[in-house]
Amino acid sequence: MTIATEAVNFAKSQGLTKTSRLKKNSFEENDEVWAVFDRDDHPNFDEAISRCQDNNVGVARSNPCFELWLILHERDYNRPNHRDAVQRMLKKLRPEYDNRKRKIPDCDDLVTRVESAEERGKVLVERREEEGNPHGNPSTTVGNLTRAIRKANELAGGSR
Repeated sequence: MTIATEAVNFAKSQGLTKTSRLKKNSFEENDEVWAVFDRDDHPNFDEAISRCQDNNVGVARSNPCFELWLILHERDYNRPNHRDAVQRMLKKLRPEYDNRKRKIPDCDDLVTRVESAEERGKVLVERREEEGNPHGNPSTTVGNLTRAIRKANELAGGSR
């Protein structure tokens, strides 16, 4: 809950929640606050998501772990597993990744396939929603954040 609480408190301090009374400057009108976290073994996962959503904070979450998002850059993955199994799969796909030492994959390479990962993530969320468990394992909404970043860049006049 710490990440969700901090994100909500920051959003409130910036006048970005639904109930904020602060007046935003024109250059802040499109500002967003996002919380990025994964399920792991956290007991308040669903509560953290609800707290963020209730306060206009974007949620980029992964269940069971963030490594699922990285796998989706490479391939589909629709097996409910513990984070250890997901990390082992990522190690097979990305040999430079090592969950015991260096959790850093080759991001320059991964970014070339971010839109594929977004689509795969969207499919996982749709499947979990059909099952009646929208935050279930496996699922991730990190693609919503990457899309929001691209949209913000376009609004700011940046290139793709």
